[in-house]
Amino acid sequence: MKNKSLLSLMVTLIIVGVGVCASIPAIAEPDPVFKPIIGEIKKKLPSNLVFRLPSRLPGTITNKMSPQLTFDINSERAYLALEDKDCPPRFSRGGRGTRGYNLVCLRFSVASSTLASKYYQEDRQRGSGADAIELSRNQIGYHYQGTDWNTVSWVQDNNYFKIYSGTVRRNELIEVARSMVANSQVINGR
Repeated sequence: MKNKSLLSLMVTLIIVGVGVCASIPAIAEPDPVFKPIIGEIKKKLPSNLVFRLPSRLPGTITNKMSPQLTFDINSERAYLALEDKDCPPRFSRGGRGTRGYNLVCLRFSVASSTLASKYYQEDRQRGSGADAIELSRNQIGYHYQGTDWNTVSWVQDNNYFKIYSGTVRRNELIEVARSMVANSQVINGR
């Protein structure tokens, strides 16, 4: 009888332990392509911003490229670009902001800005053609489909996040956003 009670107690504790562990989301490390820049982000990120990086990028973004990471920051916004430094000259010649560059050379970008920033205010006004999407049970985001490119944006941690790619399809970019919302390592400012 005593052994039966002890066994019952152990089984109960195991079930409770598994239930508790299952409800705690795992925090994933950022995709290895971001490893060289994480120190710079932590050092330069202001205290009013939070930055999230995806734990995995689709192969269509990182295959057949020489990654070049560029981190740009001001008091309202942090921006990270993953570019192909071996981008063909016919696309890279025009530089950032040109259609060819953004579709071929700029493989992925992530931005974080304060809700009071001009970046958030401008995007909110332009985003009227975006589709509402569910990123998690309690998190709504917005997908905007351009000609051969996609963005997904959302508000979390009192910051506005926006990711971009001209390389992946709609569903792939939405899955990247979902992983960032759910289990992304959060990098806080100083």
